[in-house]
This record gives sequence, structure tokens and C-alpha cells, in this order.
Amino acid sequence: MDETSRFGYRIKNDVYIDISHRRIIFFSSDKSGNGIHMLALRKTMMRLLVYLLENANDRLITDDEIMQNVWDIYGLSSSNQRLWQVMRDLKKKLSIAGVPDDLITRAERKGYHLKQKMIITLQYDRNQVN
Repeated sequence: MDETSRFGYRIKNDVYIDISHRRIIFFSSDKSGNGIHMLALRKTMMRLLVYLLENANDRLITDDEIMQNVWDIYGLSSSNQRLWQVMRDLKKKLSIAGVPDDLITRAERKGYHLKQKMIITLQYDRNQVN
């Protein structure tokens, strides 16, 4: 039995995806100084991001597969337009956090690719938690 639990992801070196709190955490330095910043994600947007990250094994993730697993199985109405809108908004938030635009790329009218080499799964060993 696997005794590890996934709690998030790290993208590149300084962007963290906190699944349970539905947020992107990132570090930046700007005119106001260094700091930790957080961006909140809606449920569907976080489900989309997590689905993409979980399936980032250098294969095409089709639009139909995404819509089925992010919308349909949750009793929500899916459409190509909805997918496009949520993906556009997600990519904007990732960009604000400093994630390179090419993490998620579009395969015209088919689906999306993720650069798996940018992604690290964060997990903990349940046996080590007090």
C-alpha cells in the first residue's frame, strides 16, 4: 500500500501549487521588495490545473478528456468555449506567478501538452506525520 499523499506541485523553482487551499504561491522581488504572493483559484480552475499536472506525461491531453474529467463527472456542463475561457484565465494567473508560457501549450483543435520536466510532485509520507 502506498503511504504517500500528494499535497501539491512545484513548477520550476519558485512556484508552488497548494491543492487543498486552491492557491498558487510564488516568490517575487519587485519595487516594494521581496515577498511571498498568493493567487486564489476557483474550484473548476484548480481541478483543471491539477488534472493537467497529474497527466503531464508528455502526451496530448485531449479537450474531450479534460472536459469529461474536470466538468462532466462533477455534474457541470462542459463546452469548448468554457474550457478555452478557464484555460485562458488559468494561464494568466500562472503568468503572473512567473510560470513560463510554454508550460501549457495548445495542440490546435485537439488538446494540450505540458512540459513535464518543469513539474515536481510534492508529497508527504503518512507514516512520518505525527
